[in-house]
Amino acid sequence: MRNKMIQLMRGRYGADQLGRATFWVSLILFAVFILTGLKAFLLVALLLVILSYYRMLSTNISRRANENRIYLARTAGIRNRLSGMSKQMSERRHYRIYRCPNCRQKIRIPKGKGNILITCPKCHIEFNKKS
Repeated sequence: MRNKMIQLMRGRYGADQLGRATFWVSLILFAVFILTGLKAFLLVALLLVILSYYRMLSTNISRRANENRIYLARTAGIRNRLSGMSKQMSERRHYRIYRCPNCRQKIRIPKGKGNILITCPKCHIEFNKKS
């Protein structure tokens, strides 16, 4: 079975970020359909699933790669903001994040050090904070 799947996907584009995004949006729309019962959500969800599989099984690799590149360029700001927030949330256990009162630069300070004098690496202003 695995060999047949490998043979089927040979020369095909496969999954990418745009394909995964359309698939997740279709799952969300399907859940909305279940909650509301509006068939328009089901129709759009099914169309997105079909689009996702069409892109995955496509042999026009350069065109699908270009579509993905455009998607990544248009969503770069949102994705960067979300990854920054995710990183900040994961570091909350060990660090406190402060902003310099002068230049608003973010400064990461380890927790549990008591009251400390912080020097901003950008504008070299010193200020006291509790870590």
